[in-house]
Amino acid sequence: MIFEMSIAFLAVDCQKAWLDPKGENFNPGDAVPFIKDTLLPFFEKYGFKTSEIISDYRMPRRRGDASSCVPGTLNFESVIPRGCIGKPGRWVKRSHGPTWTSIGAGDKDAVPGLPYEDPETFNKWLLDHIGPPGKSQIVLFGLTMDVCVQAVLQALYWRGYGNEGNRIQVLYPATCPMRNPKDEGYKEFLKEHLSTFGDFISFEKLKELLILDKLKEGSERRAITAAPQRPAITTGIHVKERE
Repeated sequence: MIFEMSIAFLAVDCQKAWLDPKGENFNPGDAVPFIKDTLLPFFEKYGFKTSEIISDYRMPRRRGDASSCVPGTLNFESVIPRGCIGKPGRWVKRSHGPTWTSIGAGDKDAVPGLPYEDPETFNKWLLDHIGPPGKSQIVLFGLTMDVCVQAVLQALYWRGYGNEGNRIQVLYPATCPMRNPKDEGYKEFLKEHLSTFGDFISFEKLKELLILDKLKEGSERRAITAAPQRPAITTGIHVKERE
């Protein structure tokens, strides 16, 4: 397997609510130390960037009776270093599905409204941060495998990001379930369950592909640099490219 296009990372709910021992929804699965101690230092060392989807689960909501991931608190904060974020502008969702948002989502000074679906704005965010289907190879990671990662994976798939030959890749060690997070058998079951929508990739395989991607990028850059430059025609103060 070789990616024929550039790689676009997308993080889901990498917030301290799930990844900090003090977080209200702390997940004790193996994905948490992997993301914090292996993946993010790898990003920082080699300059990889990711886009990010996070949650604001304040009331009112259409399900549930308590707020969580409240902006302005530790639980809302992301564990992803600012330097690892690509294009500015995180998508803030108000439910498990990424198309659900509301007035005031992510704003600690605003009173959030009741969540509603806004697929059009979510589609625009995807185009701005990931590009259209077929432009980039998406690598998805975050929490949790059986809730929000699954919802985002399916949302991307139905938008055409999971076509054959360009399957969405979920970084297997960088996700784990909400239920039974240490149960490897359950995680394997989920892997099979989600195989309609994407593939799962190991960290070792991902590193191999990233090296190939960097080498390809370097080759293209050298080819552009080495291309013969056409002389410019100078007429007065205007400079025109030779046709």
